[in-house]
Amino acid sequence: MEPRNEGPTTALASAISTLIALQIVTLVAVVGGSWYVHNELKQQLSLVASAGGPPNPPQSVENWEEFVRPYNAAVGPTNAAVVVVEFSDFQCPYCKRFAEGTRQVIASEYGDNVRMVFKHYPLEQIHPHAMTAAIAAQCARREGKFWVVHERFFSQPDVLDVESVISIGRSVGLSDGYVRCIMREETRPEVEQDIQDALDVGVPATPTFMVNGKFLVGSQSEAAFASVFREAGLDID
Repeated sequence: MEPRNEGPTTALASAISTLIALQIVTLVAVVGGSWYVHNELKQQLSLVASAGGPPNPPQSVENWEEFVRPYNAAVGPTNAAVVVVEFSDFQCPYCKRFAEGTRQVIASEYGDNVRMVFKHYPLEQIHPHAMTAAIAAQCARREGKFWVVHERFFSQPDVLDVESVISIGRSVGLSDGYVRCIMREETRPEVEQDIQDALDVGVPATPTFMVNGKFLVGSQSEAAFASVFREAGLDID
């Protein structure tokens, strides 16, 4: 019997089936890879949380500018004399203390001389809603309201589950896109990159600050920041 010749329709259907199969394989690989990265980060964070931070954290970080990502929320001019990079967690009480106290003093006293950059370091093992809040804050950044929800999240750190961060977003005028972004966790890769950055530079706890690369760990006083600012050549009487 002669082999049956495939017509154009049959050939097209075969090609489409092959393409769909390839897309499924690619999707499985991407999802599997994302799961692996997330699981690996969770394991590393678990070790950090249980040990109270990595041993022998550095005093400073060379090439610290490389860890300031385009998606990191920031205030202050890009050419500021001093750049403060903050690794923070919305459910961390010491981060809340800085956000509502020292940070405001720095902004008031130093103005455009200092640029403040926010990076996420949610310790999910001890702060169960910190990751959700971090993802939501990055979603709010897409609509120019990162610092608005930053203030709201820190004002009520115990109520940051998915429903709560959506409600907060609605109350400050964020769109349905914000809700979709949270539900789809569209900004999780940004948060996980911040976590990886924190692990790479040896961040021992939250909050931790890199001031022009020099480490300050914990809830530091205005005087401690002023001292580091002076070392960086910034002294305002």
